[in-house]
Amino acid sequence: MLSATSLQSIQFVDVADNRAVGEVIAFGIPENYQSKTSGNVYRWFQYNQAGGIDPTALPGWSSSMRGIPSLSVVGTGVLVALLALVGSFYIRRRGVLSGN
Repeated sequence: MLSATSLQSIQFVDVADNRAVGEVIAFGIPENYQSKTSGNVYRWFQYNQAGGIDPTALPGWSSSMRGIPSLSVVGTGVLVALLALVGSFYIRRRGVLSGN
């Protein structure tokens, strides 16, 4: 495990079986640093400054790709609650109409 506290200057490395904590060691693809990864690395190449996967560094990425809009966890929770409310209203109303 490697703990980085600031941006590193990396060139000509082959990284394998290493987990970085703190700052991302090198942003983007390994080729930007004349380097390569041999698997099982975290927070090295292909990560953005926030520590998330950089989609531009993934195999098969093209500039024509777009993200899929989705709800946050809170938005999903609100949607589930609204659907439950509508469903319970429908069930109650259906029970009243059928005489139950």
